[in-house]
Amino acid sequence: MLLKRYISVYENFLNKKQLDKFLRFCKTREFQAGKIGTDPNHTNSVNKKIRDVSLCQLHIGNKSYSEVHWANVFRKIFLSYFNDYVIKHNLIKDYGQITNLLQCDILKYGKSNHYKFHVDESKGSQRVLSAIFFLNDDYEGGELTFKNTFDDTVEEVEKKAGSIVIWPSNFLFPHAVKPVTSGERFTVVAWAN
Repeated sequence: MLLKRYISVYENFLNKKQLDKFLRFCKTREFQAGKIGTDPNHTNSVNKKIRDVSLCQLHIGNKSYSEVHWANVFRKIFLSYFNDYVIKHNLIKDYGQITNLLQCDILKYGKSNHYKFHVDESKGSQRVLSAIFFLNDDYEGGELTFKNTFDDTVEEVEKKAGSIVIWPSNFLFPHAVKPVTSGERFTVVAWAN
């Protein structure tokens, strides 16, 4: 599949001890309903038929020392993986060195939470690369799936705690999260420009 070439999975994004510590931190956060994109036509609205998820932004400028710590850790690691992706796929001429992380969110999917097929690039955003980091895999459902726009075939990405998936944010990579059927799915999502 053509898409598979540009969807990269890296394992051991964080070691087990760091992963456990960060997951405990995530479970103490206050989450809000996830809005739909930055497209002015959506006006950052909540539409649970399209996207039913809770999120918490990870800010460097927050007053919580723990959050500042984790925001800096993730900024450094995400930028490293984004740049590795650019080199691996020979995209340095197109993207140059990635130096800016647009946003970093912690997502929590409970039972029946989902996100329908969508792309991350939009009129109001400057996203070029997308990433999802799996914090846990002790839940059912919640599969990350990609749809090939040429033949509508769908491919799932194996969920594995500690792995990160990176792909271009553009229209060629519609992706979705299937409904969680039991447990809670925690991920961190980030975008680069």
